[in-house]
Amino acid sequence: MTSAVHRSFPQFATAQRLAGGLLVLLLSACQHLPEAGRRAETPPPAALQGRILSGAEGETLTADALLDELAQADIVIVGERHDVYPHHQIEAWLVRALPLRRPAGSYALEMATVAQQARLDAAQRAFPGARPTGEALQAQLDWSRGWPWRQYGGLVTTLMEQPAPVLAANLDRPEVERILRNGARPTGTLSGDPAIARTLADTIVDSHGMQADDDRLDGMIAVQMQRDRRMAETLLRAPKPVVLFTGNIHALKTIGVPIHLRDLRADLVFPRVKVLLLAEESAGFDGRHADYLWTGH
Repeated sequence: MTSAVHRSFPQFATAQRLAGGLLVLLLSACQHLPEAGRRAETPPPAALQGRILSGAEGETLTADALLDELAQADIVIVGERHDVYPHHQIEAWLVRALPLRRPAGSYALEMATVAQQARLDAAQRAFPGARPTGEALQAQLDWSRGWPWRQYGGLVTTLMEQPAPVLAANLDRPEVERILRNGARPTGTLSGDPAIARTLADTIVDSHGMQADDDRLDGMIAVQMQRDRRMAETLLRAPKPVVLFTGNIHALKTIGVPIHLRDLRADLVFPRVKVLLLAEESAGFDGRHADYLWTGH
């Protein structure tokens, strides 16, 4: 069965597979920044320019204009393709550039589990003195091989070098295993919509060549939804403004973390929450899915 959301962008399943590799990730998983408020030209490297669109109006934005837009939000959710290195370069640029517009409150990572939080804190305290980098930093953080260091090393090092807290936002392995067994989904008016579970089921089936009646499917849907719920909880308690880096499917306004934010905080003013998707134009994302689309990498 193909859902309406699935039909709206035919590469949804491919994006999900490349954005997380559920069967693998379910069980896995520079200088100090300038003074906040200081305005300067902060263009990303020319190779990363691509095309930035406002999801609502469809107008083209400059990188500088995007920064001004994102700087107005309390919560910024950045969706990436995990296997596209320029996406991580853009994220590192955001970490350096956004504090030129407003003070940085915190950053959150899908790529780190709560069991790693103490390691993140210790590594960050080590800067700018001991400055572990490369394999030393990877080892200190007990970084999961499910998130290849060749993709994430530069972003993580940039995060460690800046002073705002870096928060682990993903489920621990024991939590994942328990959810896989019991299939417990988060409760909520919006996230409880059966259409969301159907869309996730279609994506998982297509991504992994599974059958719709596979015994593992309910558990995998539950893990995906509980992971979105955990990221939403992390964002709500994080020092503001906060930026989350996560996979594109988790970031979608239609089925991902934003849905869970609204379930948890019905009074949340959503112009203060912005979603930026880094994706191919052919993926078919539009204003329903994100506030801004950055394509061409």
